Amino acid sequence: MRITDVSLTDGQSATWGGAMTGSMSTWMAPHMARTAVDSIEITSVPVMQQDVARGHDPWERIRSFAEAAPNTRLRASLSLIPGHGEHGCDVIGPDVAEAWLEQAKSAGILEVLITDPLPGTDRSAPVVAAAKAMGLHAILVLPLPEVQVEDAALIALASGFANAAPDRVQLRDEAGVLTDERLARLIAPLRAGLGCIPLDLHTRCQTSYGPLVALEAARLGLDGLDLALAPVANGGSVPALGRFLKSLATLGIGDHVAADFTSVTDASNRLAELADFHDWEIGRPWAFGLAPYRHNLPGDVAAQAMAALTKAGLSRRINDLAEECAAIRRDIGG
Repeated sequence: MRITDVSLTDGQSATWGGAMTGSMSTWMAPHMARTAVDSIEITSVPVMQQDVARGHDPWERIRSFAEAAPNTRLRASLSLIPGHGEHGCDVIGPDVAEAWLEQAKSAGILEVLITDPLPGTDRSAPVVAAAKAMGLHAILVLPLPEVQVEDAALIALASGFANAAPDRVQLRDEAGVLTDERLARLIAPLRAGLGCIPLDLHTRCQTSYGPLVALEAARLGLDGLDLALAPVANGGSVPALGRFLKSLATLGIGDHVAADFTSVTDASNRLAELADFHDWEIGRPWAFGLAPYRHNLPGDVAAQAMAALTKAGLSRRINDLAEECAAIRRDIGG
């Protein structure tokens, strides 16, 4: 199973609101490189937006990390509709995407995760083709279906993604609503539709099920998984890498994962030191609740909403927020 560390993108965005600068990421580079994960996601469109807002060069973040960890495979995440489709967001077309990919490769990126929140692959397929033509490893995101879908429909959905000819497909559960039982039901039809294309998983922890789903993914033999160092895991983020490795060892099924537990612990400690220096709260598990199944907010958006409610002394109204989100989704036909 391939492990990708997303601490520097989804992890720090969901836990610290994107507060990590490029220089902080570079400081972490040698520690993260020693963990021996298969790849590290160093940037994404939101992280680049954070850099630009600070007046920093977003490409320098990649170049500096690549120089500090020269033997590490770096991944970049490209969403064709940034900002979760919020009002006024840009839609990235093929020409812009191709220019972005060229810049990313020249900065040191070897893998690219391509996301189109809208159904189908009409827009993402040309980007996959462009990435592969440049020699990049192209991973195409298949968003988790929001409702139960018959096996035949899942096979057809996966076949459509396979036709785009990515190197891998990632089943992505941004809202963290996937359960171990549902994952087990999804795998066979998705694999049938994808054929020989590897299937990875990205899930969040809003419902607290994320760590269990990650273990089920390993038990079922999925090909890849996104995880993060403990200080930026859990909550609205992804499961913690160290706890995942420890659980695999307990279950006796960790032989197919290359990451080194001792080095992961060291990297987590270094990141915790950074958090302590800047007085940032480390990621913690959220109590189980049904609200995420109602609002279906992506992890970083859910984390921002929870932080805003807590700051206003209104955390008790999370269910009201969930019901309002559900009503809006019904109104717009979502």
